[in-house]
Amino acid sequence: MSFQLSSVWQVLGPFPIGMREQDFGADPLEAYGGFSQLKYSKTSQFPSELSPKGQVGWTKVKSIDNVVGPLLFPDIRWEQNGIPFGWSIEQYQAWARGNLKISKKSHILIQLHGVTSFYINQQKYSGDLYGYKSTLHWVELETGTYSLEVRLVHDVRVFGGGNKNGPQCQFSISIYPLDCGTMVDDALFPRQQYHRFHSNTSTANTTTLLGRDMIKQVLMPSFIQYQGFAGHFGSVSIHNLIPETLHVVSIRLVFQAYHHISDVITVLRPAILLQRSNHTTMVKGQQRRIGFSFDLKNNTVHDETLFLQANKVHVKVIVTFATSTNTFTLVDDSTTINSIDWNQMNTNNRNKASSVEATTTTTLPTSSVFLYTFLDFDGSVQYAKAKRPKVLDANENKPIILALHGAGVDVEHDTFWTDSIDAQDSVWIVFPTGRTSWGMDWHGPSMKNAFYSLEGLAEVMDLLFSRATDGNRSQPSDDQDWIVVEKSESFSIGNINRLIYMGHSNGGQGVWYLATHHPDRAIAAVAAAGYVKIQDYVSYNNWISHSHIDPLLFGVLESAYAEYNNDLHLSNMVGLPVLAKCGSEDDNVPPLHSRKYVRLLNEYSKNPNLIKLSEVEGKGHWWDTVLNDQETNDFLKKIIQQNDNLQPSSLNQHHFIITTTNPASLGVVHGIQIEQLLIPYRKSSLVGDMDTENNSLNLKSLNVSAFKICNRKESTITIDQMVFHHVNRKEGVLFVLDNNGKWMIETSKWPKRGERSRLSYGPIHRVYESSKPLMIVIPNQSQSSTIDNYRHLALQISHDWYLYGGGDSMIVTDDHPLVTFEEIEMESTETMNNRISPFFFRIYLDIGNDNQAVSQLLGLNGNNVDIEINHSAIQVGSRYFDRPGSGILFLSPGSLNEMAIVISGLDLEGLQLACQLLPRRTGMLIPEWVVTSPLTKEQGVGGILGAGYFGNNWQAFGY
Repeated sequence: MSFQLSSVWQVLGPFPIGMREQDFGADPLEAYGGFSQLKYSKTSQFPSELSPKGQVGWTKVKSIDNVVGPLLFPDIRWEQNGIPFGWSIEQYQAWARGNLKISKKSHILIQLHGVTSFYINQQKYSGDLYGYKSTLHWVELETGTYSLEVRLVHDVRVFGGGNKNGPQCQFSISIYPLDCGTMVDDALFPRQQYHRFHSNTSTANTTTLLGRDMIKQVLMPSFIQYQGFAGHFGSVSIHNLIPETLHVVSIRLVFQAYHHISDVITVLRPAILLQRSNHTTMVKGQQRRIGFSFDLKNNTVHDETLFLQANKVHVKVIVTFATSTNTFTLVDDSTTINSIDWNQMNTNNRNKASSVEATTTTTLPTSSVFLYTFLDFDGSVQYAKAKRPKVLDANENKPIILALHGAGVDVEHDTFWTDSIDAQDSVWIVFPTGRTSWGMDWHGPSMKNAFYSLEGLAEVMDLLFSRATDGNRSQPSDDQDWIVVEKSESFSIGNINRLIYMGHSNGGQGVWYLATHHPDRAIAAVAAAGYVKIQDYVSYNNWISHSHIDPLLFGVLESAYAEYNNDLHLSNMVGLPVLAKCGSEDDNVPPLHSRKYVRLLNEYSKNPNLIKLSEVEGKGHWWDTVLNDQETNDFLKKIIQQNDNLQPSSLNQHHFIITTTNPASLGVVHGIQIEQLLIPYRKSSLVGDMDTENNSLNLKSLNVSAFKICNRKESTITIDQMVFHHVNRKEGVLFVLDNNGKWMIETSKWPKRGERSRLSYGPIHRVYESSKPLMIVIPNQSQSSTIDNYRHLALQISHDWYLYGGGDSMIVTDDHPLVTFEEIEMESTETMNNRISPFFFRIYLDIGNDNQAVSQLLGLNGNNVDIEINHSAIQVGSRYFDRPGSGILFLSPGSLNEMAIVISGLDLEGLQLACQLLPRRTGMLIPEWVVTSPLTKEQGVGGILGAGYFGNNWQAFGY
């Protein structure tokens, strides 16, 4: 083997750190030169208040099977430390150092799981904190010994807290050589196509090894026997492991359908790439999920009938690639899909009948859960699971249960979650993923994913039953009963705007978030063990930064995440039926969280007994019937039975308060959509009083400058004592505050060019709500060493969005033509049936004026963003920042429907520091612009020089 990883690791720590603070820096060892400059010593001590002596030193720990830890610090009195601070004090940091010896020049694949970052000879790489094991870094190393340094953070949300033996974290290392050590040789890439299943040649054998590393994670929908695939979208994860840009030319699928006796049919179909070939590019080392669509429509009736009877379907994915000089083909043949019997029984009381005719209502046995694929808001292929009701009917107004999982729950494989809610008589249950098992706390992209999964299910059902009903094909079941679906009859999954939000733990928090931000899409909410907000779950009070930062600046930073403070927005869901549950002995999300929700809701409702908490005695955080006991089922049954009589809370509340700090994340509330704030990111409200006798609505505004009436009955609207009669509400009415402080009905195009609204508001984390793949733009012309750094930083950004958000990105140079975006816009509009968001994002990396696209961006007509950058200084408004190592991260308007994120530095250090502020997970306090400095490495946000927002005309304000 060409490398050897040390089995003994040097550990230094523990030191304090707050939840989500590590991405800001906040490393006490930076005061002494940084960990990389410190050598192991049995006698060296460093200050840490976590230790009874106020100092900690070095220890050594052995790794077993490339697992380091759990790390134990027996001298630390964790229980005593927790008396004033609770389990948040267990959020600690430490460093570990090992060696990697390389005996000959090598290409290795490496990833560290359980950490957010690690360093190879001080080059920083993104780790895999949640242990997804879906990414690897391709690293080329010369002969020698390399230092492998790991910054460990005991993340209480990941590793847990309250262990009687103290907090214990560990990390594991995936590392192995890339077997194609000579893969750049022409012999390996001849100017002809070859396939992985060719044999008896060295080329084929090497390609097999290369294919194993390059193609993985094929996503396909479930195969439902006698119906077909639950969706016509799939994706394949591809890792570019050749030293040049790689283009995906085509994808072909070979389906082999197996009966219980023999292989009955093989079908070859070309798949359609969801991006055009010139957009499906990957730079060296990049990993992307490439989406495709497929169909079987051109088979003969005989072949299709045989195919649909299969007990399992084997799928080969054949991908053809091109480089600037070669074309080659690789194959993945590892995917087998077992058929799901649509009529499978989960109970023993199956209805015995010789025939059931499909009429308006078709009664069928309880079904299995199945996986279906769909196009998400950004055009990527995602999946969800659905549980079919016992009865299929054509009621288009019935509700749908949207079930949000907890942190770390894998919807695809964790069947306990999909089993935790009983199949309903006629109501569908949808289990979205939030894009990953940890997701984004059901905020931003996770929330959009949940809503798009509903539309995806409707399309899948249309696909299945348009196929299943052709020719009145009948479906034999296990005991030879027959269920016939007539082509003239149909059924509905229900109304995607009449939802029952349901979830547990992080999913319970997600229920509170959706209910407070999209209450008009729901008729009820069931929240079990949901925490109030991330800052209350594991407190932010132990941040190192608090000892250094100006409180006003920290307030500006906190406002970046205020839109996700569920308690601040609870007024929005008054009138919505709620069942709040928790276990009395929950030591994960203490009952205090649910009790707080109930108290606040009752206060807003002015009724102390309106909502009562169901606190189940003796139960902890999870128990099998938490969402499946008599109380929950009775609540669901009552809501579903009353469905037709339940109106959105907007129509039955005589007094209401709409609250927001950022309309970008707020949907229609009480029939009103807030579009713009006078001062963005300040608490804002509309207070409404309804007069049913006079069919009028009186509104009082606070910090609101534009809103739209979307779904209200009143014809007379009074806003801040200004009266509007005979309001036409058919297509919505937009009210805008003019320059004189007077409300007016806006009939012309709004907002005007250069003016902001909820669609162009930040903060920076909205980059992950882009309606297209992210495009990361780096300079084309730069010094060799600098361009390598640009490429490395771009790869880490791409990696993090892929890993933590299931997202897609492109890496291009600053000479990439703008027309590409127009092409993507047209194609995606056609592909996604106009369900796209108006804005997509580009991320620009720059030092000084290296990136010509940044200069072009800031010089665009109508781009009056209040920031200028050159080699010597960064200017924000009237303020100048010229310290070495300074960097900036800011939002900017772009061309066409583009929003831009510019990440720039006065030097490489400034760029690197600014890059690490790009949020990769939830809870990052990054507003619309931040200026950072090298002091952040030690003091965290205490080293930030300035931060803030832009006004509605892009003027900068803040700290």
